[in-house]
Amino acid sequence: MTTVSGISAAAKRNEVLAGPSKDRQRQQPVRSIDTFTSTAIRNAVYKMYQPTIVNYQYKMKNIYSIVPQLFFIILAHACLPKEQYGNDAERKAYVGKHNYLRLQLSEGQVPKQPKATNVFNLKYDNNLEQEAYKISKTCAFKHVTVKDARWWHVGQNLFKSTNEVGWDHAIQAWFNEYSVYSYPDSASTKTGHYTQVIWSSTDKIGCAHTKCNNFHLYVCNYGPGGNIIGVKPYKTR
Repeated sequence: MTTVSGISAAAKRNEVLAGPSKDRQRQQPVRSIDTFTSTAIRNAVYKMYQPTIVNYQYKMKNIYSIVPQLFFIILAHACLPKEQYGNDAERKAYVGKHNYLRLQLSEGQVPKQPKATNVFNLKYDNNLEQEAYKISKTCAFKHVTVKDARWWHVGQNLFKSTNEVGWDHAIQAWFNEYSVYSYPDSASTKTGHYTQVIWSSTDKIGCAHTKCNNFHLYVCNYGPGGNIIGVKPYKTR
């Protein structure tokens, strides 16, 4: 009896007529999903999630488009003036320096200037400091009128330096104008900083410092303001 691929011819004929035996059925490999069915499922899944995919791609495109803009915004922010405002150490420095110099005048220790009898300590004022902050952050070296309902006039001193010299240096520079001041003359453009620092009726102060692009700006506001024409800066007896 001849065989074909390991199966007898008679068995082959019987299989054709009656179908494959159970043993042969078990030997048949399970067919995978055909290409058509696989493609159909893939297309159905894509259509189902297409809006999400397109939306994601759109969002990613928008994100990539704004990255350069964010870079320039961050760069511009880094170039903005760096203000020193609301710092307790700064307040202590400028209030303390003013009061030290006013005390020197009250004790008669300022050369060529008579001893003051009614010059007392200044106190920190938040409103005056806020106004000084607004002025300093503009980086414009010019006086700005400050309005405050408590006083008819607010005094102001400005100081500009290439390097950060600190409050002690800035205030001392204003005070050093005493060397060209003759008591009891009215203040002039050469002595107005000094007379405002020691003005007797002034009792409030607020200052701010800003680091600008190529210089430092120091601003102090005084309330009530001094340098009133015809009025002595302080009493001597």
